[in-house]
Amino acid sequence: MGYDDAVIERILAKVGSIANRPVVRDIEDHYAVYFDELGITINLNDEATEMEWQELAIDLLNFLNKELPKDNEHFRWLLSIRHKLRQVGLFFPGDNINNNCAKNT
Repeated sequence: MGYDDAVIERILAKVGSIANRPVVRDIEDHYAVYFDELGITINLNDEATEMEWQELAIDLLNFLNKELPKDNEHFRWLLSIRHKLRQVGLFFPGDNINNNCAKNT
């Protein structure tokens, strides 16, 4: 199916609601048409602790994996979490907190 404004707006609204926490500085998003993929980047405040960003990641992954599972009809997504200009979390459909691809970079 691919790009769908209504689905993207709904997903981003919920991501914004889940990420509405003092540790979040801002949220960036982009849609890569070539890859048919919604990219979401959460930028954290410098004071954010590892426990705080991991709790946030778990909540976001639970939502994203439920709404847009690995083989959904819409599009893929990726979730990046950045702290002090460093990527501390990188997740794809089907991942959980233990599948953090940023640990391998």
